[in-house]
Amino acid sequence: MKKKHSVKSVLPGNTYAIYHRRDGTLIHLHSCLWLPGGEPPSLRAQHQQALHHAAKVSTISRKSLAVIAFDPRQMKVGAEYRVDLKRKRLVKA
Repeated sequence: MKKKHSVKSVLPGNTYAIYHRRDGTLIHLHSCLWLPGGEPPSLRAQHQQALHHAAKVSTISRKSLAVIAFDPRQMKVGAEYRVDLKRKRLVKA
């Protein structure tokens, strides 16, 4: 029997949290995926794309936003999160 794959197990990629530099409030979560064997965009390009999309859904100045990478598997459904500004990590709010 052929094994079924989820998108998570097939496509390589990175996930980013875009947050307000002042208080760690999450503004946007962004995933950058590419096809297996494909060349991933540079980390700088991934960060710029994440910031671009966050700026489109927020009234907060792009200069006030920052980006961190995180593993989305660490998030629990229904929990609220923010970024710990000292550790630059996603934490439960």
